[in-house]
Amino acid sequence: MKKHKKYILIIGIIIILIGGTGGYYVWCAYHPEIDIQVTDFGKGDEYKIQMPSIVIAPRGTPKIASAVDVKLLQFKSQYEKIYHDIIENYKGSDVKLAIEVTDKQTILKYTGTVTTFEGETIAFDRDIACDFVLDANIIN
Repeated sequence: MKKHKKYILIIGIIIILIGGTGGYYVWCAYHPEIDIQVTDFGKGDEYKIQMPSIVIAPRGTPKIASAVDVKLLQFKSQYEKIYHDIIENYKGSDVKLAIEVTDKQTILKYTGTVTTFEGETIAFDRDIACDFVLDANIIN
């Protein structure tokens, strides 16, 4: 009877180790190291726009989960929309970016001034909310 209990205990320990290793593997896939730094970017001397620069590094050997890739693509498309909007609709700009992470959203806050094609300088203030939280180290 003692031998039977010993085998059950060993099998239980093996199952816990395999489950823990698998759980860590999945956690690493969904939590890559993401660094986002706000950098100056522009087109010529007229356009000064701050944009996020994103560096992604997987933790360990697993590939980054596709759900994380989708979030990063959505994030990227949001700031590209602002960039193209400014380039296509204004003669010049001086726009700063601040990234905030709340409980359920990642918010891109653009503030500054833009110059219309008629030469008028107007305030530019736009917030874009992404309905997900990026688990990232953000350097504004």
